[in-house]
Amino acid sequence: MNATIKTDSYDIILGNEALLAIESFLQDVAYSGHIFILTDENTYENCIPQLLRDAPSLEYADIIKVANGEEQKNIDVCIDIWSVLTNKGADSQSLIVNLGGGMICELGAFVAATYSGGIDFINIPTTLLSIISVSVGGNASLNFDGIRNHIGFYVKPQRVFIYPEYLNTLDKRQLLSGYAEMLKYGISLDKELFEKLKKSDFDKAKSMEWVIYRTVTLKSD
Repeated sequence: MNATIKTDSYDIILGNEALLAIESFLQDVAYSGHIFILTDENTYENCIPQLLRDAPSLEYADIIKVANGEEQKNIDVCIDIWSVLTNKGADSQSLIVNLGGGMICELGAFVAATYSGGIDFINIPTTLLSIISVSVGGNASLNFDGIRNHIGFYVKPQRVFIYPEYLNTLDKRQLLSGYAEMLKYGISLDKELFEKLKKSDFDKAKSMEWVIYRTVTLKSD
């Protein structure tokens, strides 16, 4: 399926044409500053190639790669990214593309919102949990003093692009993490969603499209 979910201030593009929609977005907006892709080591290996094939305008974007893991979402890594942006000449007309799970999307949102008075960013969540959490809400946060998401605020992306095929790069533990979050919405808000979740086939990203659509829509509402 291909669908657009409207929030109060931005669109969420879902489906196997989501990455193609990034190309259209970049051509329509025509950022005059640099474009940067923020990613981690796993996502760089598994997701960057498809992104660059479907959105060739990103071919010359500067890629900022951080190590894997939630512990990277801290002020020191943030400072390192600010330094890269500064050295590469990023300005208020630049764009950050956050490609990864929740850590990347939340860290990237914080970096973008605090650099040069705030610059635009888009999210491309690549894990099931990040798809149904950071897609709606605009969490920009860092961990601090051993407390997760202790420093931060809410800021809206320009767009969110959900490409379900990226779920095929995940192991079952990561899928179950997102599945548990979806169950909360099914149990509390939508019997049909709950019934679909009980029958979902985690070996096929295609079978997850409707439950992703429904969960994200419920959260947006």
